[in-house]
Amino acid sequence: MSEKVIALLVIAIGLAISVYLWQQSTKAQQAAGWPSVVGQIVSSEVDWRPIRSGDSSDRREYRAVVRYEYRVAGRIHRAERLRFPNPGYGSSDQQALEIVQRYPASQAVQVFYNPQNPEEACLEPGKHWSAWLAQAVGAIVVLVGLWLLRR
Repeated sequence: MSEKVIALLVIAIGLAISVYLWQQSTKAQQAAGWPSVVGQIVSSEVDWRPIRSGDSSDRREYRAVVRYEYRVAGRIHRAERLRFPNPGYGSSDQQALEIVQRYPASQAVQVFYNPQNPEEACLEPGKHWSAWLAQAVGAIVVLVGLWLLRR
């Protein structure tokens, strides 16, 4: 594969990351202005999955799964989203456990919901630092691709 094709692929990947995270950041900022209702945590647990690798090690990735329900216009909705972007799997079981401890089952919580689509909700509105960092990574990937293209 030629260097030009590789550079274009790197640029495309960087742009895809950047566009996706820009959409998530926009949604996070919109969520800060959404109406809110009091909801309740239904369950809160640490989920894990094995990390697939070439060796026989027993490594795992972890994530917090926080399920909650809330009522809008007399209808009960259920959701799992903490924020935009929603935290996924990571190598730290401690980070996942901290989230689970912050949202124990049966706890009342403030749920921010999209008034145009009440099924869409989150517990932590606004732009999270991880979105800023990930957008920066996407921009760096694009810049690396442009640098490779101009070499």
